[in-house]
Amino acid sequence: MNTVSSASQPRQRTFPWRLILQVFTAIVGGYLFANVLAIFFAKVFPDIRAYAVAYGLLLSFLYWTMAIMWVFAHRSLRRGCGGLWLATAILAGLSWGLTQIGVAA
Repeated sequence: MNTVSSASQPRQRTFPWRLILQVFTAIVGGYLFANVLAIFFAKVFPDIRAYAVAYGLLLSFLYWTMAIMWVFAHRSLRRGCGGLWLATAILAGLSWGLTQIGVAA
C-alpha cells in the first residue's frame, strides 16, 4: 500500500504562459492602447491642434497605468487581456474612421 501523501510528491512544473501573456499585454498592449487613445483624443478635442495633441499625450500616461492595472485585476485571462486588445482595436478603428471622413488630418 502506498502511504506517501500527495503533499510530499513533487509538483509538475508548468511554464507560466498566463503570466507571460499578461505581462506582454500589460506592457505592449497598454502602450498601444495609450497611444491609440492619444491619437483619438487629438482628433476629437475641440481645441487648437497642438493643445489637443499635448492633452492626449499627457493623458496617455494615466491610461497606460490604468491599462496595466486592468490586465492584472482580473482572474480571467480572456477578460483582462482580451478586453484591453478589444478596446485598442475599437479605438484604432474609430481613429481611422475619423481620419477617413476628414475630421482631422
